Amino acid sequence: MLSGINPTMDDGTIRISIAYEDENGVAAEPVEKELTLIVTEDMGGDWDMGMDPGMEVGGMDMEGQTSFWGKYKVFIIAGAAAAVAAGIIITLRIRKKRKAAREEDIDDEIS
Repeated sequence: MLSGINPTMDDGTIRISIAYEDENGVAAEPVEKELTLIVTEDMGGDWDMGMDPGMEVGGMDMEGQTSFWGKYKVFIIAGAAAAVAAGIIITLRIRKKRKAAREEDIDDEIS
């Protein structure tokens, strides 16, 4: 979490050093990077609006782009319905063939 003190007066390039431990608790070599960080003056107000950054609103993500679900939900639902229908049809055909085979075996035993 970073908090700016003053607005950026230059190109905003800063050098950061990240120190961390691996999953075993062993300190790893610090990573040094250069980043561009622009600090602006506080505009006031609550810009968070209580929403998560990844939250979707009506099939649109927070950046205004249509999400995968928003684009393809009709095709996904139609595909799922077709898969269920195919499963039901196959199950009914298998049951019908088994029943016919059982009836044929009974007819063979009677004759």
